[in-house]
Amino acid sequence: MLGRRILHGMTVLDGTGRRLEHARLTLEGERILALGPDQGSLPEGVQATDLSGLFLVPGLIDSHVHVGGSPGGSASGAEYRPERILHDLQVYLALGVTSVVSLTDDIDDLRRLREGVAAGTMRSPRPFYSGPGITAPGGHPAKYFALVPGLAARMTRQVSSPAEARAAVEELAALRVDLVKLFLEGGWNESAAPVLARGALEEAVRAAHELGRKTTVHVDSDAHARLALGAGTDGLEHVPPDLAAATAQALAARRVTLTPTLTAYEGLARAMNGEPFTDPLVTRWVQPSIVASLASPNSWIHGLRQSREAVAHYSERTANAFAAARRAAAAGVPLLAGSDAGNPGAFHGAGL
Repeated sequence: MLGRRILHGMTVLDGTGRRLEHARLTLEGERILALGPDQGSLPEGVQATDLSGLFLVPGLIDSHVHVGGSPGGSASGAEYRPERILHDLQVYLALGVTSVVSLTDDIDDLRRLREGVAAGTMRSPRPFYSGPGITAPGGHPAKYFALVPGLAARMTRQVSSPAEARAAVEELAALRVDLVKLFLEGGWNESAAPVLARGALEEAVRAAHELGRKTTVHVDSDAHARLALGAGTDGLEHVPPDLAAATAQALAARRVTLTPTLTAYEGLARAMNGEPFTDPLVTRWVQPSIVASLASPNSWIHGLRQSREAVAHYSERTANAFAAARRAAAAGVPLLAGSDAGNPGAFHGAGL
């Protein structure tokens, strides 16, 4: 059990917009007892640490990650081994991320991680999770998971009717997920995929709310954002590159959250363009094999990189996403910070 201790001399940003210079923070065990100016003498017999010149902030929350996902190019199965996941969980903590919201991950893995954190046997950010995402039969991302036998069944629930959608939500609620994630993703060019039917979407949102779960919807376009908004979702994942001003205003008026995940847009575009990842956070914290994977000829990115049309598409999409995020911010949409870590170029911890 940790006793009383003091941190002092630092600048505190308390998460509410307040900035306190030369602060003193008193702790007892894991609880904050007092926060105020660093004035007067320090009490005798209490451990004190001088943090002058440094900043103290609340723990960061990455509101959109895939703990099991690789931020490399999936050039080899080694990118998905437990050793890589364990490494990246420590990177989150090293960079101040104390909670993550993991979306469309293996629910058994996340449950075990949560139990380990609660028991004190696992050093990791606090995990919140959705478990399998709800999508159309053969829709995104089930279409890609189908390449690995059994993966689509573990990571998604594919529904084609309101009754199936409700059953999927009831199953997930019984598994004690923190929120329900749904997919409205039409894809592009050869990656086009079926989209969740309106009736199934609306019933899933209705069922989740009845069971005390919030919903968030992966969207790829303004039309899908409006569809999710009409269904009553609580949040959207990924800023639609074509987000209309009227849609942004509606999101703001209804206080629907938006997690833009600009890191993932930018990371994939950089990988597609063959740009090096030399940011100091990347070179220090990301495993070299993961960075090398993004440029590997064995990566799925390599094939797309040969297509000028594909490179242009992802570059333009990224630029449009940044512009759309600015429109959302200007309209007053509640924005959440989420990296989409576990996708190419969106690194765990460093991505946020």
